[in-house]
Amino acid sequence: MKIKKFQIKNLFFIALAAVYFIENNPTIKANTHVRYIFILIIAGYAVSEILIKGKLKLNTFYIWTVAVLFFFTLSSRWSFNTQDSFQNVKNMLIVYVILLSIITVVKMENDFLLLLKYVVWAFVADTLYVLMAVGLNDLGEGRLGAEYSQLEEWNANAIAGFTAWGCIIAIYLFLNAKRKIEKRRWGIIALFFAVMTMYTGSRKGIIIIVAVPLCYSIYAYRGNKKIRNTYFVILAMVVGYILIMYNQQMYELIGARIVRMIQELLGHKTSENSMSIRMLMISSGFFWFLEHPLLGYGIGQYHILLSRAIGLDTYSHCNFVEILVGGGIIGFLIYYSIYIELIILYINKILKTQNKTVVYFFFMLVISTVLHAALVCYSDLNYITVLLLAYIVAMQNISGNISKK
Repeated sequence: MKIKKFQIKNLFFIALAAVYFIENNPTIKANTHVRYIFILIIAGYAVSEILIKGKLKLNTFYIWTVAVLFFFTLSSRWSFNTQDSFQNVKNMLIVYVILLSIITVVKMENDFLLLLKYVVWAFVADTLYVLMAVGLNDLGEGRLGAEYSQLEEWNANAIAGFTAWGCIIAIYLFLNAKRKIEKRRWGIIALFFAVMTMYTGSRKGIIIIVAVPLCYSIYAYRGNKKIRNTYFVILAMVVGYILIMYNQQMYELIGARIVRMIQELLGHKTSENSMSIRMLMISSGFFWFLEHPLLGYGIGQYHILLSRAIGLDTYSHCNFVEILVGGGIIGFLIYYSIYIELIILYINKILKTQNKTVVYFFFMLVISTVLHAALVCYSDLNYITVLLLAYIVAMQNISGNISKK
């Protein structure tokens, strides 16, 4: 009987991997029938688990999801474009159905590890799809994404979303692995993701693959072979700098953009004005928030305000601003309540325990939340998956093998 249950649960994770593959692949995602079939499979399995047990044990994540969806659905009543707001809520609903299915099924540490592995394999499949579409000969001719005619529907930052977080999860699986063959496997996959992230030219992707391991290493191994670890970090930074700045392809993809960003921050004139535009968009968002501070203008309405103001029809590139403008302070507090609760919970756990798994996912959560200042991700499956993983680790007391080393 146990074998049957295990096999059925494996089918859930296989279907879940298909869901992640499809959601990150705009070409296949356009086939809505295939997309919804796999979402219904995992949702149906989750519902069957509830029916078999005869009850649903509510937790903070369930309550948060319902509260967010209810408030932002309600916000469509006072939005400029009700249909536009409903479309944003629909996108959120799809993501939350996926995540609620996961949290209903994942109850043990073995389930959690299976979840991580299947998500990574889904990201590998998407990355290979991108690589095959571009071809090895043309790799590096531009940023992975719409700069290639084969990837017109793809966005470089979206690709970096699954390659960078795939790299971070693969690094955790590498640290957690007991056998050498597993370590090699996850190490190679992590390196593959890191290289592909570089080819996206995404600064956010680079920040993720550098900041999370660096913050984790500094904290987890503090006081332990300090000099060696310091030299290792310095060496890694030097090697990374050389690879980016002295390789023509990598410099054109990411190096030049980083240099221009630093020059912009220092107040020097630069040909890249994207940061100036984004700062204007963010400051405008705060101005509009102050005009309707309690309830905002309705979810997804920022682009309408921006279009009316300067003729640019796009989102704010800042999740904090997007939520403040769309839902006011009430919507902002509802949406970020779970982030605040988790960060406080993690700090308390870290102060009381030396659990390295807790430390690792804490930094994943923190870096992910900080990056909300540079992208809109309230309906982004990969970024909210990081939130879900952090929630599971905190609430289910996942320890992992790295805590025993």
